[in-house]
Amino acid sequence: MGYATKGDILDQLPERELIDLTDDAGAGTVDDTVVDRAIADAGAVIDAYCQGRYPVPLSPVAAIIRTLAVDLAIYNLYGRRTVAPVPDVRKERHKDAMRFLDLVTQGKIKLGADEPAPVSSGNSIAVVAPDRVFTRETLKDF
Repeated sequence: MGYATKGDILDQLPERELIDLTDDAGAGTVDDTVVDRAIADAGAVIDAYCQGRYPVPLSPVAAIIRTLAVDLAIYNLYGRRTVAPVPDVRKERHKDAMRFLDLVTQGKIKLGADEPAPVSSGNSIAVVAPDRVFTRETLKDF
């Protein structure tokens, strides 16, 4: 699930930089497939952290989730390029996003007014049995 768009990423990065991060073919344009993959991967990380507390994909999407998706997607795009190091600001924003998601997982941060979905362990036991034959009343003369 994509919680961000190419436009959201272009709000954070100059187009030339996004071209440098995605244009593997040398066409001189942004490769939308690469951008979409980075956004999808960011969404998968967000869903993985939130799924224990909220139904995923998240709906409605809190504004902070879009911001986290953009930060994670940009970090993913930089991670594709091994020749240039990831800028410190991008490393820090990625680290902050991961810390935030960890706090969501712990229940220390809520993503909206709605209560989180109950976490089901899937391990429940149901016992069905007939009424007891031997009780204090039936055994009192023995």
